[in-house]
Amino acid sequence: MKHVTIKDIAKELNLAISTISRAFNDKYDIRPETRQLILDKAQEMGYRPNPFARNLLQQKSMNIGIVIPEFIGSFFPEVIIGAQEVLFKKGYQVLITQSNECCNTEIENVKLLEKNMVDGIIISLTHETEDIGYYKELISSGLPIVFFNRVSDQLETSKVLFDDYKWAFFATEHLIYQDYKKIFHLAGPTNLSLKKQNTRLSGCT
Repeated sequence: MKHVTIKDIAKELNLAISTISRAFNDKYDIRPETRQLILDKAQEMGYRPNPFARNLLQQKSMNIGIVIPEFIGSFFPEVIIGAQEVLFKKGYQVLITQSNECCNTEIENVKLLEKNMVDGIIISLTHETEDIGYYKELISSGLPIVFFNRVSDQLETSKVLFDDYKWAFFATEHLIYQDYKKIFHLAGPTNLSLKKQNTRLSGCT
């Protein structure tokens, strides 16, 4: 089956290719009746727009990259589900990668997403990520990046943080009320702000 192009539609209607293009892009300088005629003919001929060409023209890929440390447990999958629900409604597709708690894999994932010209990246850092120089370069280049849960205080960008301190406080308070005496603080990686905030995450014996 032949792939129908805007050239085919232009030839069929004896119109300029630029006129066909303006109709598909809903430009103001085309008469409504002409635009409707073109759209009807395009549907009749089975025309399907090329999403790659359209995205290149708009300088958008309509893709958002998500980088998470791991899939174990329910937290990160739930974040992905929530992000997809919001982004899909806005017309975006989601590209998901996981770093397996390896900082080198994390950077390779980010570079892969960058090569795929994503419009933005949502990322939670691995527990061993300390060198954030590459992220500073990306932020300076104008690529929108949102860090969540595991973030670095050294990066000036959008961040989504969870109030782990509050819930750790409630957990510790509950243990105290239960008359537990030996309450231990389980510390995380020192390079992440999550560890600094969560100073009362505790277990007991």
